[in-house]
Amino acid sequence: AQKTKLEESAKLIAFLQKENKKLKSANDKAKKEMKKVKETNTRLIQANESAGSSFEMLNNQSKKLNNNTSNLTGNIEKYKKANTKLRDDLKSRQAFYNTEAKIRLQYQKTMAQILDVFQDNCKDADLVEDIVCIALECESEAKAALAAAEASAPGL
Repeated sequence: AQKTKLEESAKLIAFLQKENKKLKSANDKAKKEMKKVKETNTRLIQANESAGSSFEMLNNQSKKLNNNTSNLTGNIEKYKKANTKLRDDLKSRQAFYNTEAKIRLQYQKTMAQILDVFQDNCKDADLVEDIVCIALECESEAKAALAAAEASAPGL
């Protein structure tokens, strides 16, 4: 009977040792898994912090870009108003130029009529020649001045 108890105790001890070994193995696996989880968690925390910094930096950059866009939009409006004013000014100057051109043309026609009358009625040929030369020089100088003015403002 004692032998049977001893055998049963030996079997129980062997079973418990086997179970203990299994539990130790499972515990070691759990510790390794826990270590991996902690390492992963640490990496995730670092990645999250990095992403947070990146997000903050991108957010600040986005704010700056929005401010720049707003400023540029404001500038566009200013330039549109200035452009409108410049167009109006150009129209006024073109109207003034056209009026001046009409006056100049009328002046040239009148001078031509005066010269015709002078040539027809004056008996002094030298005086007529001098007056015609002076008139032609004046017209030539006026055309040169006009050409220079137009060349200095191309596109108008």
